[in-house]
Amino acid sequence: MKNGDFAAKAAIVKATQANVERLEVMEGFKRITAPFSGTVTQRTTDVGALINAGSGKGLELFVVSDTHKLRLYVSVPQNYAASDHPWHHRRR
Repeated sequence: MKNGDFAAKAAIVKATQANVERLEVMEGFKRITAPFSGTVTQRTTDVGALINAGSGKGLELFVVSDTHKLRLYVSVPQNYAASDHPWHHRRR
C-alpha cells in the first residue's frame, strides 16, 4: 500500500516539475529580439493582445527595418537613363 502511494506522489511531483519547466520556457518568449538593431516600422498587433504561442499560423507581430541604409528605387524614362548616375557618385 505504501509503495503504491509513494509511486503516485512521485508521479505527481514529476508532472509538476515538467509543468514548471514548460512555464519557464514559455516565460522566455515574453521578450522578442531582432537579430539587428532597427526601427519598428509596422505593428500588426495591439498592446495587451493575447498572442497564442504555438498557433502555427505564423502571423507576424511587427516589422523591424534596418534604417542604417536607405535604398530608393525610382522609375526613370529610358531617354534619361543614360544621363542618370547613382546617388553615391554625387556626394559633395
